[in-house]
Amino acid sequence: MSKRVYAEGTTVSADTSAAEIQKMLKALGAERIGMMSSATETIIVFEVRQCMYRISTPPTRSRPRVTKEQLEREAWRALVLLVKAKKVAIEQRITTVEKEFMADTVMPDGSTLIDHHKAIVTHNYSEGGAPRLLGFSS
Repeated sequence: MSKRVYAEGTTVSADTSAAEIQKMLKALGAERIGMMSSATETIIVFEVRQCMYRISTPPTRSRPRVTKEQLEREAWRALVLLVKAKKVAIEQRITTVEKEFMADTVMPDGSTLIDHHKAIVTHNYSEGGAPRLLGFSS
């Protein structure tokens, strides 16, 4: 049995989804917003309080009998869900913009914060193992 894809078969256009995302980001205080999309990748760049963020989808995998346009619509709907969940959590004061988008923070060299920290975390875990959880020994 194959795993179902979120928004599989959606008829909502990529433009409609992009407009939804733009509206939600503006509600979170985003000032400059850029969106780029192709059949294989979707990228959203925005600035909140003088901090730049970039969200991108991994390369889309083709599926039998599914058009590139359909794959693009599905990717945009998944991004709508992601941004909506973050927006709700921020509005409910469960978290902050900075916490929710921290991994997506664009660094001066153009990479994201997760790009910088992934290697450090991987190295630290391989050297010393995982930290003890709630004081329990492993």
